[in-house]
Amino acid sequence: MEFSFKDAYLYNWQELYYFELENDMCLDAFHILNNNIENSLKSTKQEFTKLIDQDSFLSNLNENDKSKYYSQIYYREELALLNLQRLQRYSLCLSLFSFFEGRLKSICSSLELEFHLKKKVKELAAPDDLSKYWDYLDKVFKMKMNTFKSEFSIIKKIKLVRNLVAHNEGFLDKIMKNRLDSIIGISFTEIENRYRIEIAENIFIDFLLSQMSFCLSKISISINNRCKDIAIKN
Repeated sequence: MEFSFKDAYLYNWQELYYFELENDMCLDAFHILNNNIENSLKSTKQEFTKLIDQDSFLSNLNENDKSKYYSQIYYREELALLNLQRLQRYSLCLSLFSFFEGRLKSICSSLELEFHLKKKVKELAAPDDLSKYWDYLDKVFKMKMNTFKSEFSIIKKIKLVRNLVAHNEGFLDKIMKNRLDSIIGISFTEIENRYRIEIAENIFIDFLLSQMSFCLSKISISINNRCKDIAIKN
């Protein structure tokens, strides 16, 4: 991301500096982790392909015997690689939501203490954690939310993917599939009467990281502006 002086601002609440610093460090770490995972998967797949290509016994068989031989010798490992890919990408999706929700909880709790807000984060009723933190920043801290409303809504929709991964091994029915069809970087494998989520290489995680990064940055700026307003009124 390129730095522009027009994006720079003075902190009206020093805690924001540390909030942003930790956000940036963690997001960078997730980018590195994602690349490491994909490079490792790519290397493992290449080694598997090379092993098959160098199998002289397999190459000399007729097509019918090749299929039987492959099924007995290599098919199990092929399935293991596909499951490894799915599990690693699923795990990164889960970790990203754990990070994002943790950062929102942290900043809401810090605001509660710093500004002696009467309404506590834990007291707020909401259908899910993301909605709770949104409502706290919007209705309790009363900061402007319009600059990242669309991106936050996208993250909330993607959390449906996270929930299916966490609680249903990525399986879903056709109705839910139709709800998630528009999400960038996912596809679906049809298995009998249901579907399973497949996460595409880099695309989904990079997109999710970009949405989270944008929201955290805008939240920081909005909190800073709200802190300035509070200081002026006092």
